[in-house]
Amino acid sequence: MPSAMQGLLKQSFTLAQFKDYLAKEVAPRMSAWRPRGVVLHNTGKMVWPGFDARGVKLTPAQRIDNISVTWVANNFPAAPHLMISPDGMIHTVWPLWLKGTHSPSWNDTFWGVEMVGDFDFEPFFDTHRLAVTGALQALYAMLGHQATPDTFHLHKEDPKTTHKRCPGVNCGTKETWLARINETTASTSPVTTHAHKLIPSPFLKTTLKAMEGFREKPYLLKGIWHIGYGFRDGFRGMHINANSTMTLAQADVLFDESVAIQADTIQQMIHVPLRQNQLDALQLLAWNIGLGAMETSTVIRKLNLGDYAGAGAAFELWNKARLTPTSSLEFSKPLADRRVKERAIFDGKPQPVTVVLAKPPVVATHPLPEVAIKPPASPAQTVPHAPSPMAPKPALTPPATKPSLAALPWWARFLIWFLNKNIKGVKI
Repeated sequence: MPSAMQGLLKQSFTLAQFKDYLAKEVAPRMSAWRPRGVVLHNTGKMVWPGFDARGVKLTPAQRIDNISVTWVANNFPAAPHLMISPDGMIHTVWPLWLKGTHSPSWNDTFWGVEMVGDFDFEPFFDTHRLAVTGALQALYAMLGHQATPDTFHLHKEDPKTTHKRCPGVNCGTKETWLARINETTASTSPVTTHAHKLIPSPFLKTTLKAMEGFREKPYLLKGIWHIGYGFRDGFRGMHINANSTMTLAQADVLFDESVAIQADTIQQMIHVPLRQNQLDALQLLAWNIGLGAMETSTVIRKLNLGDYAGAGAAFELWNKARLTPTSSLEFSKPLADRRVKERAIFDGKPQPVTVVLAKPPVVATHPLPEVAIKPPASPAQTVPHAPSPMAPKPALTPPATKPSLAALPWWARFLIWFLNKNIKGVKI
C-alpha cells in the first residue's frame, strides 16, 4: 500500500473539523491536480459497523482498514478519497489533492466519496445524510462552483462500471442530491435537511400488514428466505435462514422503522405535490416490487410529469410475476387484484382490503354424507321411546289371514284332504 494511503487511514473528522482540514491542509495543495467534482458511491456489502469472517463486530477504524486491504488485494494504485460513516464521521482515505481510484471513467477527473453501507437494503439515516451533504457542500465550495449534472455523478452512471445500482435506492436520486448540495439557507447551520410533509398513515400500516400477513417462521419465495411482514434475507442487514424466527413485537418495530424510511425515500424520487392517499398507494406498491423497481417505474415517471391519472393507471402494469428467478413473467391474478386496490387508493377511492397473503390456501370442501343415527336400545324395564308429537303416527299392519281353500287349485285341495285323513296329529 502506498505510504500516503497508510498515513491517512486513521484520519477522522466531524463536519466542522473537516472544513477546517480543507482550509488548512487541502486547499494549499490543490494546484497540481484540481477535480471537476464528486462521484458518490456506497461500500455495498461492507455494511456498518460490520463483522469480520468470524462474526466478530468491527470498530469503524477496523472497517476502514479492512476495506483498504481489499483495495490492495485488487492491486488498486490508489483509493477513493473519503469514506463517510452512519455515525456522521468523515474519514480521509486518499489525499484529496491526488487522483484516486473509484470509478473507471472518472478516476482522473473526480473525487470519489464512499458512503458506508448497502443502500439497496439498509436505511439511510438522517445523521448519515447530514454528514454526506455537509461534506459535499464543503468540497464544492472549495472548488468555487455549484454541483451540476456534469460535475456530480452517482457511481452507477459510469458506462464502464459494473456497479449498476451504486449508491443504492435508499439514499435518493441524483436530482435530490443536486438539490441538497446546492441548497442555501439563512440558518447558521452548514447543513439542511430535505423536509417532507407526509409520513406513513395508520391506514397505510393497517392495509400493508393485511396484504402481507405476518409469518413467525421463515418461508422461501423465489429461492429467497423471507420472514415477518415479507422481510427478505439481506433486508436492512438481516440474515434469514431456515432456522430463523421473529416475534410479532420484533416484526412491528422493524415494520414501523422501515415504512418511515420508505416514505422518505419515495418522496425523494418525486418532484410534484403528493396527497396522503397517493403516498399510501405508492408505499403499498413499493413494498411489493422494491424501491429499485419503483425508482425507474412508469408510475414515478408519469407522476413527475404531473400526469397523476397516468401514474394511477400505471399501477396495473405490475400484474406479472416469475414463479422462479429464471422463469418468464406470467400474469398473476393475486397481483392484478392487489394493483386494482392500490390504484383505487391512489385515486382516492379506497376499497376494503380483505386479502391476507399469509392465510392458508383455500381448499375445496364437500358436505359430509348424511348418517342415520339409531337411538340406543331401551332396557326391558323402561318405557320405549314414544314417537315425536309432531311426527305422523305409523300405520298399523292388519293381522295376517289364512288364504281361502276355494282359491287353491284342485290338486292342492286333494293333498290337504289326504294329509288330514291319513296322518295323525296334522291339521291343515
